Amino acid sequence: MLKKFLFVSLIVSIVAGGQLTDAVKAGKIPTKFEYSACDTPIYYSVGEVDEKFGVKKENFLSSVNRAAQIWNKEAGRDIFRYTMNENLASKGETLQIHFKYDKRQALTTQIGQITGKVYKDESSLRAAITDYEGKVADFNSRMEAFNAEVQKWNEKGGVSPEEYERLRGQERQLQEEATSLANLAKELSLSSEKYSSQVGKLNSTIEAFNSELARRPEEGLFNPNNNTIEIYFFANQTELLHTLAHELGHARGLEHINNESEIMFPYTTDVLMPGEEDRLQLNEICRERDIIDETLQTGRAFIEKYKLLLIQNF
Repeated sequence: MLKKFLFVSLIVSIVAGGQLTDAVKAGKIPTKFEYSACDTPIYYSVGEVDEKFGVKKENFLSSVNRAAQIWNKEAGRDIFRYTMNENLASKGETLQIHFKYDKRQALTTQIGQITGKVYKDESSLRAAITDYEGKVADFNSRMEAFNAEVQKWNEKGGVSPEEYERLRGQERQLQEEATSLANLAKELSLSSEKYSSQVGKLNSTIEAFNSELARRPEEGLFNPNNNTIEIYFFANQTELLHTLAHELGHARGLEHINNESEIMFPYTTDVLMPGEEDRLQLNEICRERDIIDETLQTGRAFIEKYKLLLIQNF
């Protein structure tokens, strides 16, 4: 009996709704029954900020504001709005955005530091090698000239004491330069080994990062259960803005889009402008809806579902 009573009551409600719709069309009651899910902005604030990021909270807030403005501009209104109201936050009515430093950020920072050193060492090493090769070429040229002159004097049967001393002086100078070049070659060899070691360390760190990334690929995560966004790591400011905009999109109801030119693409890119599919989703979420029509559609859908249950149970 309970099932049948509910079914009849629901039909009565739908019929009444239909009569109300007819009344609206006849102009007997006000027709302003439209609403949009975006009429009320989502209020947000910055929560926890791990000091290991080395970034001030106000700087993170500036990034969040920029990311929110991406969607506000597209929607033509504030669908996200910053608030400092702690009462809203305590009631869970504010979208809290936390910045939680994890192993991936530590590895990202380390990769950046090692990469910078590798590039610097490579630049210095290349300059040193170029300088060394120039000195060797100059030495070889003068050595060939010296040997040619010695051979010429030997073919003539000898040299005067003065020429002999001059040639001996040149020989000693060339020997000193040869020793200096040999020492320089050893230094370059050590520098090359040091550079190779840095490259090996960089590759090892990148491998560790990729392993950690495979285990936890998300740079940020929106949790609808507690109304929070957590940002875990980012390589640069563009990545941070993209991740923030992406997670804010989820908070507003947008789903993933399998197109890398869209902000809602599942993987991190440098896209900071909503694409066509982003806009289509946002427009659908924010479009004006008729409360009566929405109610009737929901009721009809419920009736169809309930009819199916009745058929299955009787």
